[in-house]
Amino acid sequence: MYARNKQPDHDQRPHVHEYRNETSVDDRHRHRMEGITGPVVQVGNSHIHYLCGSTSFDDGHRHFYTDYTGPARYSRDDSHFHEYNGYVAHAGDPLHVHKYHDKTGPAIYSHFY
Repeated sequence: MYARNKQPDHDQRPHVHEYRNETSVDDRHRHRMEGITGPVVQVGNSHIHYLCGSTSFDDGHRHFYTDYTGPARYSRDDSHFHEYNGYVAHAGDPLHVHKYHDKTGPAIYSHFY
């Protein structure tokens, strides 16, 4: 996919994106994250989406996360996606941190969003 910067962002129709990823391995385990982003949030000439939820339950615990995507990135077919990255931490014993980085799926359009 090739991303290009469109000025201004032409895709402000109500939509969300699916996301699905695995975290990095830390303390000999990893977690899965998946869900649906929040609706469009206008930021400058583009837009972002928020994501929040809890990871899969692995190694006796789960992590909760709240994050937001980067701006829209366009493919040659004019569909778009968003990149997102961050980390989740567990303050238990032992303290450990899982990083994540991925991109959303294409937009899902609906008047309900």
